[in-house]
Amino acid sequence: MKKILCVFLAAALLLSAGTLFAGNLDYLSNQSALYVQTLNRNAATDGADIINFNPAGTAFLPKGLHLDLSNQVLFKFYRHDASGTFLEQFGVKDTYKPAMITPFLPNFYLSYNLGTVGVGRLAFNLQAGVTAGGGELDYSDGTAGSVYALNVLRGSLIGGMGQDLGSINSRNFKASSIYYGVGFGGAYSFLHDMMSVSLGVRVVIPRRSFSMEGVYVNAAGVSTFVKAEYEYDTVGFTPIVGFDLRLMERLTIGLRWEYETELKFKYRQKELNVIGANPLLVGGAKAGISRILGASGITDGKEFNNNLPHILAAGVEYEVLSGLALDASTSVYFLPYADLEGKQKYFTMGYDVGLGATWRILKPLKIGAGFSFTESGTIDSYYRDEVLNASANPPLDSIAFGAGVTYSFAFGLDLNLGLLYSHYLPASYTASQPKVITLTGENKKDVFEAAIGVSFHL
Repeated sequence: MKKILCVFLAAALLLSAGTLFAGNLDYLSNQSALYVQTLNRNAATDGADIINFNPAGTAFLPKGLHLDLSNQVLFKFYRHDASGTFLEQFGVKDTYKPAMITPFLPNFYLSYNLGTVGVGRLAFNLQAGVTAGGGELDYSDGTAGSVYALNVLRGSLIGGMGQDLGSINSRNFKASSIYYGVGFGGAYSFLHDMMSVSLGVRVVIPRRSFSMEGVYVNAAGVSTFVKAEYEYDTVGFTPIVGFDLRLMERLTIGLRWEYETELKFKYRQKELNVIGANPLLVGGAKAGISRILGASGITDGKEFNNNLPHILAAGVEYEVLSGLALDASTSVYFLPYADLEGKQKYFTMGYDVGLGATWRILKPLKIGAGFSFTESGTIDSYYRDEVLNASANPPLDSIAFGAGVTYSFAFGLDLNLGLLYSHYLPASYTASQPKVITLTGENKKDVFEAAIGVSFHL
């Protein structure tokens, strides 16, 4: 019985371990409407949102108050195919698609540049928003991974206890991952604005949850309901250091180092239950679930680490002509060195790289466009060993294209609009339980995004 339930509850563990990937292992790179316009702002010096991308550059902003407020709406088209051989093919679909729209992804930035203080210029910065995560997953028909686990449980019970739960009548998988962030810091320029440095810290407040359930119905019409639901959250701190270099008036080189964020989560059990007509099966299942969850580390009150990795970000901005600027950016994610409770073995160094440009075609109107490529750092064994998690929300390489416009009104008010399309490169997966189930398929993702924001300069 313990071996049988281990398969099912391992599914819950794997599905909860890395609920949502965005940007690169939880991080969200899309942190403002201005970013969506070019996808490259690691050396930008033209707005308060650079607090996130190029914090040292805030020392180069004009004296006074700078605000940026934006929201992004994400239309997420996740899907995966499933095919294979089963002892009994119950509840298996060819394609799984969740209902996923993230209507609110807000970010707020405030920078106040005091102007000349001593030998340089001084700026104080504040930011708030969603640093990582990205919203909710809602698979009303389950995932290929969860259906795999439910079929393994059924097949194992037939062989181990002579008990047939029946066909899978319904199943559901949900997960949520939102990392709120609030940051503080300052920047200072020196050597006649040829260089600047910044220091800051971000408070990261993740809120995560998952639930997995299934309903079996046997030939006699008797139903058995199985469900596991947990929440887990924590608080972490990210020290951030920035440096800018301006050897030429129109050339800016920006660097940013974000230290690893220690995140020690704590499980809170919301529900762990089996409901059915067979008292022996229900009683044994409940006891087995508690034992196996504990052995897998999922226990009410259990603490575990799932850190955000070190990040090294760099960018170059060059104003080719008055009003026309080119931007190049890259960010490197030190995934193999982060504490991920052993799962760091599935990752190499991740990175993204891109090019963008902005052009002020009229005094009040500026347009921008850019692209980026993201290497997730995921190695092939992840899709083999963690197929249950991967079928829900896989970390995939991606290519993204962004474009947008900024219209400047009177009194220092700007309206920023942007559109973004991200295409994720498909990845195959395989899972096999001898004599019970063999599953193969492919994970796919596409994301469309619309961003709107306002900037204010006083």
